[in-house]
Amino acid sequence: MNNSPQTPLELYERAYRLQYEEKKISEACRIYKQIIDEFPESNECAYAVIQLEKIISETVSERINTSSNFLKVLSILSIIISIAAVLIIIIQSYFLQKNITSRITALSLATRAVSISWNGKDSEALDLLKEAKSYNKNEITPYLISSDIYLRNRQYSKAILELENIKNIAGISAFVNQQIDRIKEEEKNSNIRKYKLNSQETQEQSNIQQSEETLVKEPENSVKEDAKSFVNVKKKNVVPQPKPQKQKKSSLGQDSISFF
Repeated sequence: MNNSPQTPLELYERAYRLQYEEKKISEACRIYKQIIDEFPESNECAYAVIQLEKIISETVSERINTSSNFLKVLSILSIIISIAAVLIIIIQSYFLQKNITSRITALSLATRAVSISWNGKDSEALDLLKEAKSYNKNEITPYLISSDIYLRNRQYSKAILELENIKNIAGISAFVNQQIDRIKEEEKNSNIRKYKLNSQETQEQSNIQQSEETLVKEPENSVKEDAKSFVNVKKKNVVPQPKPQKQKKSSLGQDSISFF
């Protein structure tokens, strides 16, 4: 036997089969009462109340048809109908009051979240909005504010998810789809800007690296050029020494000096 928790819809479908297909009225009534006690905010709770009214009416009708004391049965029917009417009024009043209270609480938390978000505390604001959603799941205001905060922080997928929740709750397809398309377009433009910025940074880093390599090579070339210039200057400053001339032998004799 499956002991996992059942949803109100599953319980209602089971009670409905017991009532109309298997004709187990008492067991169906028990499950309808379980839905009312455990899931008072669900749509199935209202359906369960309606089915209980039908069961009461059918039971009373059968008794009228089989009873010989028609007036007695009629009085019983009046009492039962009165009790059922009072029960419905009490349940409706309870749901209405609870729904109003939960909605006011949710909106109050959402208002606080907006104020906190304006002060730059987006994380705390999202926590408050999460609490607001738990108070009233049908109130779309916390989802709208959450989507705006996520969008402002460029968390595009989370912003879209909040809008999808609004579409599921309220069925506002046209407005939500328009906002989702706007967010997707903004995400696309953001990715393009990010790509261009990364490309620019990469090019700047490459230029810086080339400049550094050039600065390293230039001193080496300068030293080589200075050394070459120094050698050339030294060569130019060297004065060539004259070659010694050989003395010519005179063809005159030693005694020929007296000739002068």
